[in-house]
Amino acid sequence: MNQTQSNQNLPQAALIGISGYGRTHLRTLEALQTEGVLQIAAATVVNRSEEEESCQRLESQGCRIYPDYEMMLREEKGRIDLCCIPTGIAWHRPMTLAALEAGCHVLVEKPAAGTVDEIDEMIEAQKAAGKMVFVGFQDFYLDTVIEIKKKILAGRIGEVKSIRSIGSWPRPKSYYTRNNWAGKIRSNGHLVYDSPANNAFAHYLIATLNFAGEKMSSIASAKEVEAELYRLPGIETFDTISARVVTENGIEIDYAVTHKGIRTIEPTLDILGTEGRIRWNFDKKFTIFPDEEEIISIGADFSRESMFRKVIESIHTGTHQGCSLEMAREHTKLIQTIHQKFTISEFPADLVRQGELAGEAFPHVEGIEEALEEILRKGGMISDSLSAQPSA
Repeated sequence: MNQTQSNQNLPQAALIGISGYGRTHLRTLEALQTEGVLQIAAATVVNRSEEEESCQRLESQGCRIYPDYEMMLREEKGRIDLCCIPTGIAWHRPMTLAALEAGCHVLVEKPAAGTVDEIDEMIEAQKAAGKMVFVGFQDFYLDTVIEIKKKILAGRIGEVKSIRSIGSWPRPKSYYTRNNWAGKIRSNGHLVYDSPANNAFAHYLIATLNFAGEKMSSIASAKEVEAELYRLPGIETFDTISARVVTENGIEIDYAVTHKGIRTIEPTLDILGTEGRIRWNFDKKFTIFPDEEEIISIGADFSRESMFRKVIESIHTGTHQGCSLEMAREHTKLIQTIHQKFTISEFPADLVRQGELAGEAFPHVEGIEEALEEILRKGGMISDSLSAQPSA
């Protein structure tokens, strides 16, 4: 058997887009191809003049390059096992539907889509195609996360009563000008609901629902929601959120994240039970109290690799592992509820300070980090610590 025949026996992967976040997918796919885990058979590159070096490298490895995704899926129909979609939110539904129609399993970037209706359409298409769709909430695919959820369901910390999650990642103006949907509620007429809760910190919101879930195969559903949404001028959506959620199974979630602190607070999550608690310092470790048992977590690059490995394993076995469309739907339902029920307010001017970040002017909110840390300690809302109460 020659090398070409050997490669054709591997799972055949296609990638829509190799720029932006697509470059991260490409890097992981190429590493797995080098290991002999899969073959990158096709890629859509709409900007070849900007990616000529990568295109030539891929073509030398046997990858076929196409100028648009519809052409790729039409030409490759029946030959691709996995189609990877690391594109903007507005493209998730149409690209997933087209990939399923072409006979592919799909790995689509988070969030699964902009609205619940779009995800419902994707779920129906998945059923009709007899294929699996995986959503890129990469932490779901980590063995450590799976282990912790098993411990929770086994009663390691007693009955879970509440979960708290916070984070502060400062982001300058250029973060919101990097594409045509960042900071937007709509993009090209499609609802995308971009925000820290639906983008950078989305992993840590859905993680609270995951750990509140009553089964390994499902996550909790929000029953009651309160939210405070804030922003500084210049964007359509919010850059800071404080939310209190009560799930259908009675667990209270406090979630607060911002892009307008001057100080970084890496995402931190506490799961509080009647007989102990678990702290997750993301990309570092889980600590189970009162025993202080530590379970080492891992960084984002490795979690993406773990995600791809679990997806390929799922294709081999026919059993879905990781984040399903049904799970991702609960996150999108919560995001949609927040946008529909609550008003976005601008931070009061007396809380805003001027600074610099990455060589750019960076207006930020004084005291926001301390407000988040207080929520991690005691629960509550940002307005409990800051004199910034939005209308709802």
